[in-house]
Parts: sequence; structure tokens; C-alpha cells
Amino acid sequence: MRSRIDACGHLDSDRAHVCAIAAAFGGELASRIDKKPRAPQPAEAKMGAQQAWTCVGDAARADFGFSAEIDLAEGIRRTHEWYLANDWY
Repeated sequence: MRSRIDACGHLDSDRAHVCAIAAAFGGELASRIDKKPRAPQPAEAKMGAQQAWTCVGDAARADFGFSAEIDLAEGIRRTHEWYLANDWY
């Protein structure tokens, strides 16, 4: 299987997903041996390997009456500001 690199230099999503999962399982195995925590764990790697995430609150609204206190644009702005203030970029 040949690697495919996109215009931005990213490895194709299938290969990137396999690499992320393999690294996470390797880290979990090492953690079990030496009892030192490692990140990411396999579940985190699977989530991080997705090309995109879409979150819709319809089920939460129907199940238990959830409604967002702020809109998406404000949430993104606040997150960006927090990232800047806490050196997360």
C-alpha cells in the first residue's frame, strides 16, 4: 500500500487512523508493563483520527431539555481566547 499525501502534506486519513491506533495500543501496552500513564489511549486516538466532528444538541434537548447558554460563534471565540491565554496553540 502506497502512502498518499494531500496538498497540505498530511498522510491520507486511512493510514493516519491506523498509525494513531497502533501508537495508542503500543502506549497502552507499555503503560501496562511499566505502570506509567501514556497518552493518547486507544479510545482517544480513535476520536482524534476522525476527519471532522459535528455536534448537534437535538438528542440532549429531547432527552433532558438541554439548551446551550451561548451560541456557537461565542463559544468558539471564548475557546480561542482561552487557548491564547493558556499557551495551547
